[in-house]
Amino acid sequence: MTGLIEDRCLPMFGAASRIDDTDTRISHLQLDLGTRMAELRGELPESLDGHFCRAYLHFDHELESVRCGLEEVHDMLVRDARQCLASLSEAVADRPATVKLRG
Repeated sequence: MTGLIEDRCLPMFGAASRIDDTDTRISHLQLDLGTRMAELRGELPESLDGHFCRAYLHFDHELESVRCGLEEVHDMLVRDARQCLASLSEAVADRPATVKLRG
């Protein structure tokens, strides 16, 4: 049973964890870029300010779309991994118990 869990279920949990870590890193990047953007705005010439801000907002929107996609994949992996564990648990519960006696 442990081998089945390690081979089938744990990789999904591991992948979900890596996706969650990546989502967190992107979130921190967005916060850092937002802070730097606010600092930079006062230093940009007025003619560039609008173009730069629009480009940044587009980039930030695209990052948010990536994060939403990552969250969907994360949720699917966790759901599938839980179903995997449940099905393996049911399979073990349905098997008749066998005992080997040494003679």
